[in-house]
Amino acid sequence: MYILLAYFPYVLAEGANLSGILAIFFCGLVMSKYAHCNVSPTTQVAALQCFRMIAYLSETVVFLYLGLAMFTRDRGYEVGLIFIAIIAILVGRAANIFPLARFANRFRRIKIPKNEQVIMWFSGLRGAIAFALALNIESANAEVIISTVLVTVLVTVLGFGGGTLPMLKLLRIERLTEAEIRMSKNLDGESGDGEQNLQRRNSSADGSMLTVFERLDNEFLSPIFKIPERDATHSAEAAVSLASPANDQGYARAASVESLDEDIVDISDD
Repeated sequence: MYILLAYFPYVLAEGANLSGILAIFFCGLVMSKYAHCNVSPTTQVAALQCFRMIAYLSETVVFLYLGLAMFTRDRGYEVGLIFIAIIAILVGRAANIFPLARFANRFRRIKIPKNEQVIMWFSGLRGAIAFALALNIESANAEVIISTVLVTVLVTVLGFGGGTLPMLKLLRIERLTEAEIRMSKNLDGESGDGEQNLQRRNSSADGSMLTVFERLDNEFLSPIFKIPERDATHSAEAAVSLASPANDQGYARAASVESLDEDIVDISDD
């Protein structure tokens, strides 16, 4: 049921001739906020590992397909068009990143530094979505478009993707270790614990617009879509601790936590 709820918006959007990609993107945002914390710790751990496995397998299949398509296509390559497309991608991303970051810094207490703006611009990769959209184009120049997109995807993934780590070192941007990344992630899609998240949100913006959205969420959305805060926090913390790779008995402990919750509820009822 959990997976079907995530897949249903995509099917509905495709049936209505709308963008299934955008539908499932916003569905993921909503479910990460309101759905994941409503299930038991055992289900949280199982869903997390299941989705990670599906994402890894899907990514592998996509890049295998891209690699095979690169060497099986023998027509439609226009060097000039490919060069113009790559330049246009870089210019277009720069025209979005730098002005928007400068505009956002006017309202942020913690500014986005120049080096982070550069890495945001440099890390703009094109992947499976661009190639899938190109395959659906019905035009006399479809072969040229598909070949151009394919080469652009490979150049951005191999060139920019492979150059991300050297660029981070060149710009002197500190990287988190795997342990720090794992410890900083929770199941609500934010990093750090609740108190750290609140401090970061309060320090990153003036808070006027943020306060409106938080008030809307606290007063109307969360009471409808989320279980009580105490139970949600308890479930999320239990699932995070159990999802650690170093914990080989995660599922057994998750079941124990869930059983303990039921015993506590029974005692309180008595």
